[in-house]
Amino acid sequence: MEIYRIESDYAYKLLSGKDDATIGKFYHYKGQSLVNQWEPPIFLLLENASKLREERLSEKHKKDNRDAACHGNIFLLKEKFMSALHSLPIQGLPVVTEGLLEKFVFINVLTILPAINFEGLDYHQSMKMVKEKDIKFSREAISHHILFRDQKLINNYYCTEQFKRLINHHAIKGLHFDKVGTAM
Repeated sequence: MEIYRIESDYAYKLLSGKDDATIGKFYHYKGQSLVNQWEPPIFLLLENASKLREERLSEKHKKDNRDAACHGNIFLLKEKFMSALHSLPIQGLPVVTEGLLEKFVFINVLTILPAINFEGLDYHQSMKMVKEKDIKFSREAISHHILFRDQKLINNYYCTEQFKRLINHHAIKGLHFDKVGTAM
């Protein structure tokens, strides 16, 4: 079974936190329920958020109609697509997207698994496996999950071909699926 890391498609304009404090909050979100403590963060298109002139200019030439974005541990989706993911163990938490008409939500993936098999590997072997996109995932740990995060490499979102097909079936634009390993 092939496993993919979910990333943003850089052909589309990027969404960025309004400031470093906004982005910093997401490092503390590791699959726990956030419903009772959620305060909607503010996101902007990078062309409006970046202080770097070159970043602002390069963003102006990208596509506008992004439906989803995934940068490290921040996974955003247009609210109107939440029904497509209704059967998954996730929370869709509102975010403020200044300058955009459609509403987005933060996808809080609640499935944290010991998905990557690091058994018998030292640090250098583990990093080589990740760098070369030859990650060995545990089929037993993943089981029937199609969207998950790994308990050690928690700042990434991983999925199976089934989740990729679900996104494509609903024509959700803005994500890229990078094959990073297999589940055995």
